[in-house]
This record gives sequence, C-alpha cells and structure tokens, in this order.
Amino acid sequence: MTETAPEEKPVRRRERRSWLSAVPLLVIPLLAYVAFAGAGADFDIPRFSIPLPSGGVWQLGLGPILLAVALGFLFFELRKLRAAAAPPSPRMRFR
Repeated sequence: MTETAPEEKPVRRRERRSWLSAVPLLVIPLLAYVAFAGAGADFDIPRFSIPLPSGGVWQLGLGPILLAVALGFLFFELRKLRAAAAPPSPRMRFR
C-alpha cells in the first residue's frame, strides 16, 4: 500500500510593514500643537502673508498652518486605511 502525501496548503504570508505604519499620522500635528503651546507660542500672530489677486493680504498664523497640516495627514491616513481594506466590488470601482 502506498501512502500519498497530504496536499500542502498555500501559505499566506502577511506583508511586513514598518512600525511607523501602525502609528496614526494625526499624532504628529497633535504633538506639534502640544510642543508649540508648551513653549508659549501665540497661535494668532501672523507668521507669513500671501498676497491675493484681489489686492488683499491673507495672513496665516500658526493655528491655520497646523490645521492645514493635520488635514493633509488626514488625507494620507484615509489612503492608508483604504489600502488596508478589502478590495471593493467591481460595481463600486471608479475609473
């Protein structure tokens, strides 16, 4: 009597990721805010200004700059979440 070898199941290996991918990106603006607030920074003082086509001047302080950086990190956090999710059904795919 001959013995047949059991069928080998394919091994699914998880992709090895850096430990940085486990850290939420929104922690970075939060830590920056805590550091600036702890140092006594005034968030309302204009840091730089941008001339507008209408002739006005848009003055940006530290608060709006940190908010814009946080929104940028939120965009990349959502992209990271989308990459980790299951692939969508073919009907929901955008081209």
